[in-house]
Amino acid sequence: MQAFKGSSHSKRVSFVSAIILAAFAGDVSAGGFAIREQSSSFMGSSFAGNAAGGDLSSMYWNSAALGLLDAPRKVEGHAALILPDSEITAQAGTTPTLPNIGVSTEIGNWAIVGSTYAGYQVSPTINIGVAINSPYGLVTEPEDRNWAGQYHNRTSKLFTTTVNPVASIKLGPKVIFGAGAQINYSRVTLKTNPSFATPNENSTSLTGDDYAFGYTVGAIVMPFEGTRVGIGYRSSLSLNIEGDVRVAGDFASGVVIGNQLFAPVDVHADLPLPQILTLSLNQAITQNIRLLGTVEWTHWSKLGTVPVVAQSTGGLVNAAPIVGPITPGRTVTTLEFEWDDGWFYSVGGELDVNDRLTLRSGVAWEESPVDNATQRSTAVPDSDRVWLSFGGTFDYNERIALDLAYTHIWFATGPIERNAAASALTGLGVTSSVTLVGEAKTSTDIIAGSVKIKLGGTEG
Repeated sequence: MQAFKGSSHSKRVSFVSAIILAAFAGDVSAGGFAIREQSSSFMGSSFAGNAAGGDLSSMYWNSAALGLLDAPRKVEGHAALILPDSEITAQAGTTPTLPNIGVSTEIGNWAIVGSTYAGYQVSPTINIGVAINSPYGLVTEPEDRNWAGQYHNRTSKLFTTTVNPVASIKLGPKVIFGAGAQINYSRVTLKTNPSFATPNENSTSLTGDDYAFGYTVGAIVMPFEGTRVGIGYRSSLSLNIEGDVRVAGDFASGVVIGNQLFAPVDVHADLPLPQILTLSLNQAITQNIRLLGTVEWTHWSKLGTVPVVAQSTGGLVNAAPIVGPITPGRTVTTLEFEWDDGWFYSVGGELDVNDRLTLRSGVAWEESPVDNATQRSTAVPDSDRVWLSFGGTFDYNERIALDLAYTHIWFATGPIERNAAASALTGLGVTSSVTLVGEAKTSTDIIAGSVKIKLGGTEG
């Protein structure tokens, strides 16, 4: 976290909000704070082959996959239960020094992620459909709200939902093209301890939301019988988060600022969400065995430093010039991501056991966009990881199919060194810093299932 660099008055204002917003980063199970669990079918192969079609849910990664619709009308509902085990241990160097240094704190929360897909065959060459997904998300809440990282994170929630209408066209027997629109809604809530009084039962919170619009595009090429190559692109989304910063109750009782109430401040922050490019292969080896592979790039490096700007007057309005008031146009704080691009590599296989049962498995390596301790967030800290998955599809009858999949993810141990605020209150001769030094150990189990229903016939 980098405080606003301006006058000494501006630096004191940043003291108020730097500790509010430090946790605006995290993840569920994919790199950054993306959610990969958009298909129980492809989760069974660690998402190998996910942009090469073969399942309606493939349209999340590649709009052209809609062109492989195997019924005049089809709907799919997918759900994943994500069970993280994520502990952060504060170490020497954490300031202020709290009694729970060296104690591990569980910060992960279970979550259910759902996705829905529908497709309709307009003509032998044209299909239309829609996907509803949660492409990004975050839920973290430490077991002990007065843990050593309370100035960085008490509760972090990021909710997103995207409606993605899609159309596809067959350009010939070997090429399918697809495109669609993204209509996204996002809402974020972040809470931290607002003072150096420990413990402090009040929480400073940032809440905001926005709508954003983008597009998807993709193609599937079938150069040989039994070979499908798919490439799909999801555009970036530009969020202009509008909301407010507020404090529940007394802001800083017992601290140098004095007993002043914090008036809510309207703020906004322009947050870009990354574009994603996915390349996949589905290759038949024999009549009932297929090799699957995927390489995916996510442009997380476009998240640099994001200023959070006040839109109204507020803060400690009666405490000027110590830390207030905050006035419109002032940079309240900056959110420093400075992440690298993320990469995902997976390989897997499918086996048709008989006409009704298909089994699949896969492994993956994911290179996190978080490369070092100063980038790593306290909200479900991100690191490189290995995926191992198993799954299967059972055709209950000619119209209904069921999926079940399981994944375990091993994360590399992630060192943390986050400085949430460093403000010299020179007028009072006090220097305060909020630093968390520690490490995060994380693993995740995921169980997913789906129901797929063909309507109006079984021929594509």
